[in-house]
Formats: sequence, C-alpha cells, structure tokens
Amino acid sequence: MANVSGQRKIYEMINNRIISLLENGEVPWRKPWVSGEPVNFITKKPYRGINPFILISSDFSCPYWVSFKQVKGKGGRIR
Repeated sequence: MANVSGQRKIYEMINNRIISLLENGEVPWRKPWVSGEPVNFITKKPYRGINPFILISSDFSCPYWVSFKQVKGKGGRIR
C-alpha cells in the first residue's frame, strides 16, 4: 500500500504543476523550449516518460540535470 500512496503523491505533484501553469496562462505542451530536451549530465542520455515534462516545466533554462546520487558519487553536495 505504501507504493500506491507514493504514486498518488507523484501524480498529485504533476497535476498541481500542470494546473498552476495553465492558471498562469501557459500551456506547457506548447511552450517554445529554448534549452533543448533535458539530458542527464553524467550519462548524456535524454530523459524519457514524464521526466522531460517535469524538468522542462521548471524555471531553469539549462538542459542538463543530475540525480542526487550522481552528485554524491562525484563528491558533490546539494544545498
């Protein structure tokens, strides 16, 4: 049951982001993206599934992303 609850929270987060963007007059799937598709900085692989939408709808213009574990693995820190 914990997995179902976690999935609902993820769906709720994504739905809230879509609704917020629509309320601000922005249609996220029609956004003219300047930065290109989101790519993992370490593996150089483009993100798939819902991840590109989540990353593109953020306020960051850089297309490169890393995971928390990848940062820690390279000796970095997240503030």
